Amino acid sequence: MSSFHQTSALTTVGVVITALVSGCGETKVSQCNKLIEVINKGQPLVAEFQQETIKASSSLVSTDNSSAVKQQATQSATVFNKFASDWDKYNQEIKAVELADEKIIGFQKRYGEAGDKLGQGIRDMSKVMTELSEVKTTPQSLGTLQKVSSDLNTISQKLVSVGQESDKVVTELNSYCSKG
Repeated sequence: MSSFHQTSALTTVGVVITALVSGCGETKVSQCNKLIEVINKGQPLVAEFQQETIKASSSLVSTDNSSAVKQQATQSATVFNKFASDWDKYNQEIKAVELADEKIIGFQKRYGEAGDKLGQGIRDMSKVMTELSEVKTTPQSLGTLQKVSSDLNTISQKLVSVGQESDKVVTELNSYCSKG
């Protein structure tokens, strides 16, 4: 065999090996599974946050003692701050998943953006709870209490909207991934 044919044959073999090795990269399904696995890690955190929100709301509504309301608001602010911190760490895990498929990267980015909004919403709830814990019991405090109530409603609506946004991303991701 001539030198040219040997070089040509070796080049062809090299191209075939390169193609095979490239094909051995992560598949769409494996990338989907990798991202979904990390997304699923957040479910217990979401459930715990929802439970704490319900607990805080029912405690505040059922208490007619201003000292007890302030104490519950202080506890809730502390818990919500911890949730925000935990959520931020979790959201960084989402953003750190290494992916190659551009469509999956788009889902990852959208989910991460929704996660940023959720973390901010949780911090906003903590801030409002802190404001509530600092309200003085005077006739003038009625305006502050009304503002706190309005702020909590606004934040709650935003959190519901962000939750729906992230659910939509997960639904779209699952749909894309199920198409093989």
